[in-house]
Amino acid sequence: MGILNLTSHPATEEQRAAGVVDPPEFLRPGIKQLLTFDTLPTWATLRDRSAKLADYARESGHRSAMIDGPPFCIRLLEEALYRAHIRPLYAFYLPPTELMFLHGGFVGTELTEWDDEDEPHPEGGASERGPN
Repeated sequence: MGILNLTSHPATEEQRAAGVVDPPEFLRPGIKQLLTFDTLPTWATLRDRSAKLADYARESGHRSAMIDGPPFCIRLLEEALYRAHIRPLYAFYLPPTELMFLHGGFVGTELTEWDDEDEPHPEGGASERGPN
């Protein structure tokens, strides 16, 4: 099965040729909404939205997902996807020529395991149980 496009933008022709599959059109607004933040998000909001995106990816039957979004939510999205057994991928673009970026492949990530108690917390780098 192809690579699910889990970004707020439709896949390019080159990405589709490389196996990227756009979600059904009626789901695009929901995906875009989950990746868009108009106010400063809480940690719980980031986790919730990441989990919803990962649930959709799992239900779609894809084993990989092309992701993009605000940097502050990417780590949680990667983790949620790994928990759903979906491999997150980032689009790689070749240097622009004539103001166009050309698709150059994908860059994957590897999961780093840790206990939830040791998980970094966004405020001050301490876990939710407090500093060690």
